[in-house]
Amino acid sequence: MHLMKYPPDVEDLPSDKMDDLHRDRFYVAETVEDCCRLLGAQVVLHRIGTLFQQECQRVQQQQSSDSNASSIPWQGMESCFACIQCMHRFVPSDESEVLPFCFPLIPQLPPQIAPLRFTASKTIGKYASWLVAHPQLLQPLLPYLAQGLQDRYCAPAAAVAIKELCECSNQTMAMGEPVLQLYHDITVNGNNDTKLELGDELQILEGVCRALSRQIQDTNDDGTAVLTRIVQPIGTRLAARVAEANASPE
Repeated sequence: MHLMKYPPDVEDLPSDKMDDLHRDRFYVAETVEDCCRLLGAQVVLHRIGTLFQQECQRVQQQQSSDSNASSIPWQGMESCFACIQCMHRFVPSDESEVLPFCFPLIPQLPPQIAPLRFTASKTIGKYASWLVAHPQLLQPLLPYLAQGLQDRYCAPAAAVAIKELCECSNQTMAMGEPVLQLYHDITVNGNNDTKLELGDELQILEGVCRALSRQIQDTNDDGTAVLTRIVQPIGTRLAARVAEANASPE
């Protein structure tokens, strides 16, 4: 947990120092995976979960005495999420102690701390299959991911998480319609201030297509209405770009 922490002055670090930091965190993540192989994921997860609860209590105590949100010591919580995220392949599907504590906490996190939101969003995606099996915990996380798309730093993590949830969706947690509506809001109602990068939009579109393909197979629908809803915003934007007098060739 401590080796994974961002330093207090992370916002002021030059790019080369950030590269070193990300490299170090990558090595820590690999070491956590090795611990899971040697000791068992439940032992490692329980240890990190205990530290996570202690860290949340410490932050809560500080918040009660300091109303300045910018002074929240978020690095410890972020490092716990990062550790839990990197052991996702080893955590059993019936885990019922640490994960039910972690995911209800995410919508309550301070939204203005971008690194914390980024890591939390990635954690949602990594545990997509577990969350789809626990729809009562997943439902509050969908608005959190949608809000994350409005932040350029967090949007890539949120977009990938949405795609991973779509890939794991099933009949008990149909993601097709909610994500199709989200995609519609992005493409039709989006503005220049919150416009997604093309790569992030394509991640969501791929997730939408996979979820709806499964939904069409399950319902024996011919898919015409769904395909129209996917393609129409793209065609509308293309027509608008072609009509622009100063549109770029690209």
